[in-house]
Amino acid sequence: MKIHLLLVLLLLAASLSAQNIIPTGNSTATDLLPVVQSQRADTTQAIRRLFQNRRRGGRFFAVYSGLGVGAISYAAAQPVTESATTWLPYTAANKRQVVTILTVETLPLLVVGIEKLSRFSRKKEEALIRRYEAGEPLAPAIRRRLRPKYFRPWPKL
Repeated sequence: MKIHLLLVLLLLAASLSAQNIIPTGNSTATDLLPVVQSQRADTTQAIRRLFQNRRRGGRFFAVYSGLGVGAISYAAAQPVTESATTWLPYTAANKRQVVTILTVETLPLLVVGIEKLSRFSRKKEEALIRRYEAGEPLAPAIRRRLRPKYFRPWPKL
């Protein structure tokens, strides 16, 4: 039993030492402070990139669905012709189908875009960063979304 306990303690000490959590004899707690601050700065930057990326997606959905709303308005404003004088007669039934198809395509995208823009707003980003820098842990939903790509430096444009 003592051997198992000694083995567990030895493995725990080795893993903590590999993570630089146990200070060595010549290091102090103030020596570890820059490492912690660096990790916080990296996480803060990753949070900013995550929110920026999600807002960009929300703007894309909102603009795309805005074009769809414009197409709905255009289709609804077209006059109805019952004769076949044009290459595509635009009957009342066709008009309903076109408007319905455009509405079914556009409204979900509009909802997703608005939801992303509100969920990842600058106000919520700043509040989250303030709480994180004050020492509060990140919410699990945010931690799950923080992928390694957000920690890498982005190319300058």
